[in-house]
Amino acid sequence: MIDDLFSTYENDLKKQLQEEIENIKKSFGFILKNFEKSICNLIQNKFQQLKAFQNNLSEDFEEVLNTLRCQFQDGLIGLKNELNLCASQTVDSNTFDSNFDETIKNIQKNRQQFDLYSFKYYNCIHPDQIQPKNDTVSQIYVLNKHLTALLYHNQHSITLVDHNKHEIYKTIKTPYIIRIISSNATATTLCYQTDRDIFFINYITSKVVRMFVLSNTVDEMICACQLDKHTFAYATNFGRIWIVNVMNGETITKLDGEIPSVLLKFNNKYLISAGISKGLYLWNWRKKTVEQRFIGHNTRINSVIKFDNDHIVSSDQSGKIYMFKISTCTRCKQFIGHERSVLKVLKLNQDFIASCSFDKTIRFWNVSQEICFRILDLHQNFVLDIAKFGKNKMISTCQDKFIYIWG
Repeated sequence: MIDDLFSTYENDLKKQLQEEIENIKKSFGFILKNFEKSICNLIQNKFQQLKAFQNNLSEDFEEVLNTLRCQFQDGLIGLKNELNLCASQTVDSNTFDSNFDETIKNIQKNRQQFDLYSFKYYNCIHPDQIQPKNDTVSQIYVLNKHLTALLYHNQHSITLVDHNKHEIYKTIKTPYIIRIISSNATATTLCYQTDRDIFFINYITSKVVRMFVLSNTVDEMICACQLDKHTFAYATNFGRIWIVNVMNGETITKLDGEIPSVLLKFNNKYLISAGISKGLYLWNWRKKTVEQRFIGHNTRINSVIKFDNDHIVSSDQSGKIYMFKISTCTRCKQFIGHERSVLKVLKLNQDFIASCSFDKTIRFWNVSQEICFRILDLHQNFVLDIAKFGKNKMISTCQDKFIYIWG
C-alpha cells in the first residue's frame, strides 16, 4: 500500500518536473530567439551606420580632392602666366586691370628670383662653329660683358667667343694650358698656367706681356690663383704651395701640406686649399700657418668658391656639396641631389647657387632651404663647367662638344 502511494507520488513528481523543464525550455528558447534577433538588428544597424559614414567620408574626400585639384591647376596656370610675363621683354600694362597690374609689379620686383626658376634652353652653338672637331671645352672663363674664353681639352689654343652674338671673336694659339687663372678687363690681360709657367697675354693683340717660370726643374704646377696684382699662389705635385711675386720672380713664402687640387683667394691674408686627399684648409699665408681645417668631405674636392665673408661652398667627387662657416670651422649646410662627381659650384646671388656634374645635369639650389628647385638636363654627357654672364644668363660646356647658353 505504502509502496503504491510512493510510486504514484514519484510519477506525479516526475511529470511535474518534466512539465517544468518543458516550460523552461520554451521560455529560454523564446528569450534566445529574441536575443539573437536583437543582436542581428544591432549588428545590421551598426553596419548601415558604418556604410553611411564610409559613403559620407568618400564624398567628403572626393570633394576635398577635387578642390585641391582645382587649386593646383589654378595655381599652375597662374604661375605659368607669371613666368611668361616675367620672361617677356615688355609688358603693356594698359591691357590689364588694376589688380593684375599690381601682380606684374610684384613679379618685376622679384624678377631675379623668377628668372632663376624660369631658366630655359636659350641657344646651342654647334662645336663645328666655335671649336675644332673631336675636342671638348674643359673650362669657360667670362672676360667681360661681351667675351668668353673657351679652353680646349686637347688643343693648344684659347677661343674667344662673343656670347651675345654667338660667334667667334678670335683664336689664340698657346702652349699646353692647364687652366685660366684670372683676367683684367681694363688692361685686356688674360692669365693662364701650364705645368711649368704662368703666362700673361693681351687677348686683343695675342702677345705675351709677361711670363713666370718655375725655378725648380722637378716640380709641376697643379693649380694656381692670383692673390693681388703681382702676387700669385701655385701648388706643385709635391704638396708645396708657393707664394711668389711674378714681376721679379721672388719667392715670398712657401707652405707645406697635402697636394692641393684647388687654390682660392679668400681675402688679403687668407688662402683656401682643397686637397686631392679630401683635406680643406684655411691658410694665413703671411704667417705660414693653417688657421682652420674643415671636416666633411670623404673624397677628392673638385671646386671651392667664396660665398660671403664667412662662408665657403665646396663640391667633391661623390656628388656632395657642402657649405662651411669660417668663423666656427663647422659644416653648416649640405646640398644633396647629384648622383656623380660635381665639377663646379657657381654663386648666382646671396640666395642661390648652381652646380654641374658628371650626372649630365646642372642644378640650382636654394641656399637657405638647402633644396634643389631646378634641374637642367639637356646635356647628353658630362657637364664640365658653368659660368654666369650678364644678369640672367649662363653658359655651360659638356663632354658632348656642345656649348650651351641659358637665359
